[in-house]
Amino acid sequence: MTRAPRVEGRRVRRLGLAAALLTTVLLAACDPPKPANDCAEIPGLDKWTWVGGATDSITNKAKWHHPGEDGIGFPGARTEPAAAADDYVCVPDDRHLVIRDGQSMHIQVLDNQGTTEIIPGGRLDLEGNDTDRISYSNIMVLQGMLAGPGTLTTVAGGELHWQKTINGGTSMRSDEDLSPSAPPAKTVIAEGGTLRVSPGGVQLANLRTIVNHGTTQVVGNSAYIALDDGTSFVNLGTFDFLGDGDVLQGSFASPRDLPLFRNEGQVRKLSGGSGQSTFDVPFQRVAPGSQSVTAGRLGIWHDTSITASVALGARFGTGACGAGANATCTSPVLNGTQPQFAEVQRATGAGSPATVSIAEVPGLGEPLTKGDPVDLTAPAASNANPMTIRLGIDSTLTGGLAASALNVTHDGGANLPDCPASLPIAGACVDRAASTGDAGDDVVMVVKTPSNGRWRIR
Repeated sequence: MTRAPRVEGRRVRRLGLAAALLTTVLLAACDPPKPANDCAEIPGLDKWTWVGGATDSITNKAKWHHPGEDGIGFPGARTEPAAAADDYVCVPDDRHLVIRDGQSMHIQVLDNQGTTEIIPGGRLDLEGNDTDRISYSNIMVLQGMLAGPGTLTTVAGGELHWQKTINGGTSMRSDEDLSPSAPPAKTVIAEGGTLRVSPGGVQLANLRTIVNHGTTQVVGNSAYIALDDGTSFVNLGTFDFLGDGDVLQGSFASPRDLPLFRNEGQVRKLSGGSGQSTFDVPFQRVAPGSQSVTAGRLGIWHDTSITASVALGARFGTGACGAGANATCTSPVLNGTQPQFAEVQRATGAGSPATVSIAEVPGLGEPLTKGDPVDLTAPAASNANPMTIRLGIDSTLTGGLAASALNVTHDGGANLPDCPASLPIAGACVDRAASTGDAGDDVVMVVKTPSNGRWRIR
């Protein structure tokens, strides 16, 4: 059918607040596969094929192939709202499309077999769905904004590079027109696909969910994902920290629920960073999900027990940041949100990674206890080579006492003695030189011990 020539411009939807819940649909282990016939015709949609290169503008009409109407216009133009219902863009495997600063493309479906870049100030709106109008991508560089209710799937062998640059922020978000029963938009990383976050901070906003079946990598010490209220990250594959990056809480948007990181795959703090990576958002582990620490430190905000496989010399903890350097992290805890943390460092030396479990136990504090008791289960160490425990509490729980005036008990016994200046120790003891916090400040009490048990600050 012959279509009327297109005119430039297209309405851009204003992003607003909408309440939605994470549904079981979003957590499904399988997402619809990519059609076998690349850039096939999709019933009811109007296909535009990019024939330009990385240096060409998307507004150059000569760079679009539109059967029978080459050179008449371009897809996703802003002042033709009706066209958003049917525009479908194909980027062939030998083509490179760039959405530049000040440009936007507002379409139903993208089949990106080649490379698509959205640079700072650029925007791609996908108005499809998660059934028969899914967008697929091979290589995408996202430095601007991805928006709209449509699902975007990075295919097996494909890569989504999510990057903040010095020229502006970058985000993925849903569309504002979400009914209470509609699922939020999804970004899916297929099995064999990769999401790579680096450098700096990126934002997941406005109820969008990322579902990772493949591999997600947070690369470098400054990289982090900020999850706004109402968003979620569902890990069904592998989530790796390659450095000291974080997953942090982003913007607060009451009355939306807090953001959620749900782990049904593997979360790994790997080599490449000697400092701390933190999940500063609610963290939900669902079987068979697992956590492991090969190097450095991993802290997970969790309100029950949390377990990880921890290498010798590595650190694993609950609660908020032990020594975070990124935007919303404080040391040692988040005031009024997560008022304490506990961290274990396995004894150094030869040996394989082993399971460490930590549980903050609310409601069992004694009258003199500061904060909640902490249960610890880890492989036994020795007096000559003890494990190290760090118990951190917010200044609101210290009663105005400095670390030098506080004590630690083990299994409800007497106050622990001070540790000697050098190893071996004679049993569990408080390392006064390493314990920190003046009167009115957050406090970290450091314990050296060969054994497990329940620990209390008093």
